[in-house]
Amino acid sequence: MRTLLLLIFLFAGMFSAVSQTQGEGFEIKGKVNLISGKVVLMAPPRGRCDTLAWAVIQPDGTFVLKGKVEKTECAFLEFRWRKEGLMFFLENTTYTIEADMNAHTCKIETNSAEMALLEKARQIYKEAASTIGVMNQQREANKQDSMKMMLFEMMALRSERGRQAKADALAKANPDSDVAACLLMRNLPEKFLLGDPWMLQRDYAGICILPGKTHQMKLAELKEKYNGLSDRVKETRWGKKMAGVLELRERTDVGQMAPDMTLLDPDGNKFNLYDVKAKVKLLDFWASWCGPCRAGNPELVKIYKEFHDKGLEIVGVSLDDKQEAWVEAIRQDGLPWKHGSDLDGGFRSKSARLYGVGGIPRIFLLDENNRIISNGGLKGEALREKLMELLQ
Repeated sequence: MRTLLLLIFLFAGMFSAVSQTQGEGFEIKGKVNLISGKVVLMAPPRGRCDTLAWAVIQPDGTFVLKGKVEKTECAFLEFRWRKEGLMFFLENTTYTIEADMNAHTCKIETNSAEMALLEKARQIYKEAASTIGVMNQQREANKQDSMKMMLFEMMALRSERGRQAKADALAKANPDSDVAACLLMRNLPEKFLLGDPWMLQRDYAGICILPGKTHQMKLAELKEKYNGLSDRVKETRWGKKMAGVLELRERTDVGQMAPDMTLLDPDGNKFNLYDVKAKVKLLDFWASWCGPCRAGNPELVKIYKEFHDKGLEIVGVSLDDKQEAWVEAIRQDGLPWKHGSDLDGGFRSKSARLYGVGGIPRIFLLDENNRIISNGGLKGEALREKLMELLQ
């Protein structure tokens, strides 16, 4: 009985200690070479920078920030009014930060597991940086010798690929880490991975909002990386971004079946993309207010006249939200093909989001079975050559 009571007491004590640790928040003790001003700790959980905590910088440059986060945050410590700040991964633990804004240096001491993993990734980048730098210098120094220049370029590329492979392996070995998700997405800037955490708020916001270099990966590679993440990380900002990119790529990659969509023609009648029959369909995402689109329309008219009788059909998908401007642009530019639009939301319209269109003009080529042949990289003479190949 005495032994049982002792065990209960010990387990209760352990549970109390764990609960207390989990209930604590973060504390950042900092020092910066400023004698006044304000330091603001931010994170963008909804696509904008929300303030987590702030403090007045004391005359000796010290400051203390306290708070609590529900999950790991990619946080930004901005020193107002210098328009610069430090990016780091924030957990409910303690941090000691010494920052020199003039020398652009910073020292962060913490027992954060995410920051420890980040430091391992930085070591990988630092070890390869000198080799890559030397190879790039040699490439520049041998511009007169094309063979040597190509050799050094290949050696630098091989080092970069080796570095990325090591970073990916580190990330795969830590599937329950936010830092790992960022490494797999290739979301973190090289200068940050080389140890420079200073950046402008807009650069930081871009890192948190944009999906990194996922577009450079093959679809199968992206799937493998996403599936390797823990369920917890899949629910984080980074995991959800990967899921969103993966979903889009499965709709719009070359070889995928193009998603059908319902559009309104200039007379207000609905039609579906799949209802348009042709050996090759060209989807032209454009708008009346898009200068490059209007400038490229004469060439597109020539392409239509050259290939229409051979089996080409063009569907103009406008991102206009004003029917009058859209219809007038069709008339002015003499666009004889089928036209459709949501007339709602521009880049946030259903058709733009369905096809992941973030800039126009954007052209997709579909075969007669609505399978994607090209998803935006063809224009001008390259587009003409592709159509000649498809419509012999």
